[in-house]
Amino acid sequence: MLCRHRTTLAFACVAVLSISGIDTALASQGVNSFTFEFTETQFHYQEQLSPPFKSTERGWLPGTALTFRHAGVNHPYVQLRGELTSGQTTFDGSTQSGVPVIGTTDNVFLRAESLVGYTWPVSQRLPLALTPYGGLGYRYWDRNVGNDETYTWWYGSVGLRLDWWRGRWSVVPEAALRVPFAANLHVDQQPLFATDLSLGTRPGYLAQLAVAYTLIDHWVVRVTAGYEESRLAGSPFKTVLSVNGVPVLAVREPSSKTEQIILAFGITYVFP
Repeated sequence: MLCRHRTTLAFACVAVLSISGIDTALASQGVNSFTFEFTETQFHYQEQLSPPFKSTERGWLPGTALTFRHAGVNHPYVQLRGELTSGQTTFDGSTQSGVPVIGTTDNVFLRAESLVGYTWPVSQRLPLALTPYGGLGYRYWDRNVGNDETYTWWYGSVGLRLDWWRGRWSVVPEAALRVPFAANLHVDQQPLFATDLSLGTRPGYLAQLAVAYTLIDHWVVRVTAGYEESRLAGSPFKTVLSVNGVPVLAVREPSSKTEQIILAFGITYVFP
């Protein structure tokens, strides 16, 4: 929020999409799976402000994720995913007068996402399959900066994944476009004011690579590395405090850009 020159989040924490590669068991029939993951996200956020003003956040954020997936060659692709991430980031910014400030921000992030697509074989002779998909997601961010700030937004996702498998191994590159909408920031700075700011939207994207290995029947381990860039456009100024009908305080949220490097370590249970 501009009146505090702190941070906003475009697509925070994100959090990572876990990959369950299509191995030889999936080549002939569709199967279901549950994946539990531990995630670590290198989070870097920056507001678009003119010097000497600045507002950046940086830090590692631990998290967990649970994913249900139905997948198989010549089968519909369905994924339902939930994520929880929390931790502290280091704030490097400035006051309203441009004086440098360094502090700590407490964060809690939630995500719910559903994706639907279809998987086609690239060739009858090659162990390759393509899955275009689309879906809908919802994001929630609770941010403790001395007052209560809650960010929420929906987003549409359109992506493509390529599955390659050989024996017990599978490798899955994936890329997706994510477009936010209905973004809102609720600020509760009592006893002065409480208000909602409507945020603009800008497209973001995700690129990632997963490697999976089948340990024994039904059990797969995986490592995923990804990069996500996301953005939200700023809000217009909104008067939040007046004296005798005369506005004395107005606030706005600047545009922001978030870059994240995502690592995930997971275990998958596969069943018919």
